[in-house]
Amino acid sequence: SLLVKGRFFHFFSTLIISLKAVISYAFKNDHLIVLLSYDITNLFIISHVAKLLKVKLIVFEHNTLPGRSVNKKILQKLCSNDTLRLCYTPEAKQEYIALNKTAVVIPHPLIKEMDVVGKNKSLEKLINKYERVVFCPSASADVKKLLAHSKKQPKTLFIVKCKQNIDAPNCYTSVFFDEYAWIMEVSDFVYLPISFSGRVSGPMYGAILHSCKVVVDRNKFGKEAYRQFEGMVQYSDEPWIKNKVTFDVNLHNQKIVNKIKKVLI
Repeated sequence: SLLVKGRFFHFFSTLIISLKAVISYAFKNDHLIVLLSYDITNLFIISHVAKLLKVKLIVFEHNTLPGRSVNKKILQKLCSNDTLRLCYTPEAKQEYIALNKTAVVIPHPLIKEMDVVGKNKSLEKLINKYERVVFCPSASADVKKLLAHSKKQPKTLFIVKCKQNIDAPNCYTSVFFDEYAWIMEVSDFVYLPISFSGRVSGPMYGAILHSCKVVVDRNKFGKEAYRQFEGMVQYSDEPWIKNKVTFDVNLHNQKIVNKIKKVLI
């Protein structure tokens, strides 16, 4: 990652790479460039160069929402209005519309992740001692809520990603899981006690990919997840019921491809 080498290095390197692409494609008469990610501090330069060279610039929005940051709002306002934003949530779209920017909502694709090491044998032995398995892979999760649910479900093993130990016999914690995909496959539920606004959760899409029931709280993030994947997502204050259907990943991704084609055309 360029960001590992330093913030200034990331600024200049992404700026040079992006400008090189815009200028190069402009002279090749290719007037469309899509940035899968970008640096919020230099997009305004790239966007205006693209507009000057009559290159259509489309960018995917990840963690680039200005939110309450005045500086980020100024940087986004400085960008050319000709730049199209592809957002993963309606909230993100509305945030850019409020800044007089062009934005559309694109559902997040489901992409199969690669496991590095396969299964964890010691964890597998522990799993076999319980009736059900709940995976909590989000580092942003509310630990207090996790603890409360684990106490209500003593016959369920909670596999939790966090830096602290959770004082409960049915909680297995770790800072990182090399066997991420395998744990998804053996889990009955993926619990996400998080509260995002305008963002999406990678673990949620990983769970849907494996047809694993997603459990969320009744907040903006949870309600949007429930709306988008009704039948695959349930609320945490309801009885936790295992999923009995297989999600059609190919159909979901094809719908996204069709929508992106319309945007590009």
